[in-house]
Amino acid sequence: MIKRFAMFKVVSAHGLKGDLKCFPLSESVDQLAEKERLFISETDEKPVFHLLSVKPSGKFRLVKLAELRSREDAETISGEILYLDRDAAPPPEEGTWFLADLIGFSVYLLAEDERSFVGVMREIAFRPGQDLLVIERKGKNDLFLPAVSAFLKDVDTEKKEIDVFLPEGLTELYD
Repeated sequence: MIKRFAMFKVVSAHGLKGDLKCFPLSESVDQLAEKERLFISETDEKPVFHLLSVKPSGKFRLVKLAELRSREDAETISGEILYLDRDAAPPPEEGTWFLADLIGFSVYLLAEDERSFVGVMREIAFRPGQDLLVIERKGKNDLFLPAVSAFLKDVDTEKKEIDVFLPEGLTELYD
């Protein structure tokens, strides 16, 4: 199980007081509480940062961390990913899942009355337009499927299976 979730990609320092210009990697970044602990590693305990504020700025967020007090401090983590402990993340709404929890699930294509194995979800690719499921296919190139409800038809967490609809021509792009 994933221990931490990626919340922000640090784009650059912003201003002179240690603020960060970040790209959000989760829909829940605006719900983060003040004093929440953020990390620059998926596993290590240090360094740890304490969130002071998150402010929208177009498609970006201006993030203030207690430990960063100058532009120079902020520049030291430019390009890093900021992670949040799983226990601190707001729970998913009913009928939804953390995409990270679907890694390793078998993916099946629903086409008319047939259900066929596509591959295994290997990872999530964070893209500005939308997140993509990276589906590893045996003997073929990985398939990148937008993580949207139009394509994700059913998730069975007990069987660890995902049923998907693939847009016409998508598989041909990767073969």
